[in-house]
Amino acid sequence: MKARVKVNLNERTQKPSVNAPNPSYFRVNEEIEIVEIVNGDTIDNNKVWYKLKNGSYVWSGGVEGLVTIKDTNNTNSDLISFDDFMKGFSGDGSDIGIAYLDSGVNETHPFLKDRIKHYDSFLANKSKVGFTSHGNRIAGILASDDPAVKRNKSDLYCFRVADSNDKVYNTGVVNTLNEIDLNLSSKIDIVNMSIDIKSSFIPKVQVEIDKLFAKHVIVIVSAGENNFRNNISFLKNVINVATFDDYKIPDILSKGLESTYTVAFPNRPISSYSIAGKALDATVSQDSAYCAAVSSLVARKIQDGSIPKDANRLQNTVAFLESISFEINNKTKISSFKPYKP
Repeated sequence: MKARVKVNLNERTQKPSVNAPNPSYFRVNEEIEIVEIVNGDTIDNNKVWYKLKNGSYVWSGGVEGLVTIKDTNNTNSDLISFDDFMKGFSGDGSDIGIAYLDSGVNETHPFLKDRIKHYDSFLANKSKVGFTSHGNRIAGILASDDPAVKRNKSDLYCFRVADSNDKVYNTGVVNTLNEIDLNLSSKIDIVNMSIDIKSSFIPKVQVEIDKLFAKHVIVIVSAGENNFRNNISFLKNVINVATFDDYKIPDILSKGLESTYTVAFPNRPISSYSIAGKALDATVSQDSAYCAAVSSLVARKIQDGSIPKDANRLQNTVAFLESISFEINNKTKISSFKPYKP
C-alpha cells in the first residue's frame, strides 16, 4: 500500500531500529510503498515499523493516517483499520458515560472538547496541565467529533492520575474511583483504566472496584502484553484486555494465551491525537490502546440494549466479548484487529 510521510522520516536499512544504517530520509508529504508491518525499536510508546518495497524500514509514527495492507500473519485476510473493525458493530456510543483515568487531556482539542463532560485532577498537586500525549490519545480512541473517522460520541469523564512522565499517582487512583462511586456512578457506565498500579495498592483499589461493581459499572483495564500480567490485572470484577506482538505468535499458538486475559489482540497501531494536534497525527498501540478500544466497543453494546445495567452486566459483557473472540490453537490464523480468547 502507498502512504504519505507526515514528518521528515529517517529510512533504516537491515533492521527496524534507530541504530540501523540511515542512508537517507523521506521528506514531509513524500509517498512511500509499504509491504509489511513489523515490530522494532520503541519510539514514543510505539514499536510498530513499516517495511518498504525497497527492503528498508521506517517508523510507523511518522506515516500519515491508518495503514491498510495485507496481514502477513494470515494470507487469507486483509489488515483492516480499527475504524473498519468498529463498523461491524452498530451504534456510536451516544449518551454512554465513560470515565477514564490517565495522564490528563487537552480540554480545548477541537475534536474532544464537546465529548468531555467532566475533567478533574487527582494528582497530589491537582494540576490538570500535562505534557504527555498518552491521555489525549486514549481519549481519541474512546470518543471523537472528528468528521474524518467514525469514532464514538460517548460522554467522557476524565481524571488525571498520572504526571507528565506518565507516572501513576496510586492514591489518586483510589480517590478517583471513590469519587465516581459517591458522585458520578449514575452517569458512568464504563471505567477505562489504560494504566498500571503498584501491587501494594491492589487491596485499596479492589475495595473501590467492588463498590462500582455493585452499582453495575463496568471496569476495563490494560492487563498486559505477550502473556505477561500487569499488576492491575490481578483485580477482580474487571475486564482484562491484552495484546501480543508478532514475534510471540508462535509461542502463543503453541501454549495458548494467559488464562486471566478476557480478550487479546495482535499489537497494531490505532490512530489518535497528539496534545496540540487538530487531526489524526499520533498512533497508540499495546494493551493501553486496546483497553480503550474495547471500552468503545462495549459502549456500543450498552447503547443498543445488549448489555443492560443490571446485576448480570459484567457477566454479560464477558459473554459478549467471548462470543466475538476466536480460539487460539496451533492451527489459528492470526488476523489484525481480531479479538482472541484463552
